Amino acid sequence: MESRLSIFFGGVTPNELEGIKATNIAEFLRSTLRYNFKHVKKEVNWGYGFVHFENESEKEVFFNYVKDHPLRGPRGKILNFNRARTKAVHNRDEDSQPQQHQTQTQTQAQTQSQSQSQQLQAQAQTQSQPLPYPQYNIFESSDQFIIYVEACGVARNTIEIEVNKFDAQRIYIKFNYDQDIEDGLHCLKRSFFVPKDEIKMLIQLPKSFDPDKDAKVELLCGMIKISLGKLEKPITKKFKIY
Repeated sequence: MESRLSIFFGGVTPNELEGIKATNIAEFLRSTLRYNFKHVKKEVNWGYGFVHFENESEKEVFFNYVKDHPLRGPRGKILNFNRARTKAVHNRDEDSQPQQHQTQTQTQAQTQSQSQSQQLQAQAQTQSQPLPYPQYNIFESSDQFIIYVEACGVARNTIEIEVNKFDAQRIYIKFNYDQDIEDGLHCLKRSFFVPKDEIKMLIQLPKSFDPDKDAKVELLCGMIKISLGKLEKPITKKFKIY
């Protein structure tokens, strides 16, 4: 599955598109738009999905239109589109490191990300093999942030999620894929690249994330769902002057 050939979509709220099938979304897009796409990936219980394309050109033409035109889709639900993002981090500093090393870590991550981006672009052009890093996106509700990470075939007991107060604006995600991915899953190993190495992700969080609130992690069908709390807005009181 190639992240560079995918576009993420969701509703106004994280769960608004639950109950709608991928075929319903695909039929709506084909009847509404004149742009080509390969297929839509969405489970019925997902509040989000992905539109996949044959090549970069078709994806860009499609996205350049829908990014400025939210669509009212099946059941009158609004569809918002965004690029499917990938990000990875390596050589992470331990929490005991001095504060000044955080800047160095960020610089290293950016340099590695640029290098990876060039490699991924070359892969997309040659259509050689699917990308090893999963897609993710962040939804915001009134009281929490919800992160969806695409992880078809992830081994449940390998998932590690970490956020600490010394680096509260980022979340670390680590997991391994089950190498027997075809056992009991609809995913087929021949159509899904299964990395053997541990997957490490670093996701930047919004400033209003509250590290003191409990996080909830759920393993859905092909997805990791992470629910994080938000900072409460201060209450402003107005006093009447007599």
